[in-house]
Amino acid sequence: MTKSKFVCIFGATGSIGQACVKRLASEGWSVYLHYHQSSKTATFLQQELTSQYPHQHFIPFQMDLSSLEQLEFPFLFELDAIVFAHGQTVYEEFIATSTVTTQNLLTTYLLAPQEILKKLYPKLKGGSVVLIGSIFGEKGAAWEVSYSAAKAAQIGLMKSIAREWAAIPIRVNMIAAGYINSSIHEHLTEEDEQVSIAQIPLKRKGTAEEVAYGVSFLVSDASSFITGQSFAIDGGWNLIG
Repeated sequence: MTKSKFVCIFGATGSIGQACVKRLASEGWSVYLHYHQSSKTATFLQQELTSQYPHQHFIPFQMDLSSLEQLEFPFLFELDAIVFAHGQTVYEEFIATSTVTTQNLLTTYLLAPQEILKKLYPKLKGGSVVLIGSIFGEKGAAWEVSYSAAKAAQIGLMKSIAREWAAIPIRVNMIAAGYINSSIHEHLTEEDEQVSIAQIPLKRKGTAEEVAYGVSFLVSDASSFITGQSFAIDGGWNLIG
């Protein structure tokens, strides 16, 4: 029997996180499933996948990523991949956005991944890291200024670590997600949604499964010569100014 590879997915109970868990599980991966508050979802995922793939391991764990000093992982053994699919946005006018809001988003998307990667680096031998980013990190977004700024910082983190860790080699890449049918967009009204879709060249929302397919490629041996790259899965939205 082929030895199972292990991936740790942060935000495993979110829409994109769950799609990544299910996709990688179907390809033979064992999964550490991080969650913050959704313990029932994590337990259900564990039970469902253990039933489907009894020779693989599915291990939920709870962690508040905003508590940087508590990011310790003695229960994690050697890893082959790490996926960051956690987080949320804040939708409000820039002049109403507090410094605390911006700090929280920077912690979510920059400081937490930075600390996690430093802690897990000894366990990630020649593996792959994938961050779920956003096209707004490159093009910006009105009413989501702090989110866009945090996502831009995440791009810098990804590219810089990719350069530093290439000699190991640990590959670090990003999926720049567009308008994906996920819980992160629940704040949008139907009118907002239709305005956004009208701007997308392919004229539809993407699915979490389409993002998961990109993640699957980036953690696989098929992408072994790719690092430091941001791949847009957005229906062509990044082409629009």
